[in-house]
Amino acid sequence: MRKLLLCMMAGVLGGCDAPQSEDERAALLPPTPAQIIFAEEAMPVDANLAEKYDRSCRGCHSLVDAAAPLTGQGAVWRVRLAERGWDGLLRSTRNGFNAMPVNGYCNDCSDADMVGLIEFMSGETKP
Repeated sequence: MRKLLLCMMAGVLGGCDAPQSEDERAALLPPTPAQIIFAEEAMPVDANLAEKYDRSCRGCHSLVDAAAPLTGQGAVWRVRLAERGWDGLLRSTRNGFNAMPVNGYCNDCSDADMVGLIEFMSGETKP
């Protein structure tokens, strides 16, 4: 009886912190080879954003070991957007977040540039 009770408790507790959405589950998986290649090669179409992305964002958002969400790794970005929203991601970019530096190394980026860069990296469009 004691073993059964312990197993039931472990099952209940184990489910407490399990991801709820498909995006949350997918965000826990390592990036696929296709996602890595995309992150390494992708560039914004807009020349201004491409220049800023290349010098300020690419260094972290194209490297798996940088612990930043990869450009094009949609589920990871959608989880962040769901948690913080667009304003929260912009605030994190401006103020720095964990290992992300203040302004994401883009001191000449306007808020519109930042939103454009987040849209590009996430594959999402700000409403």
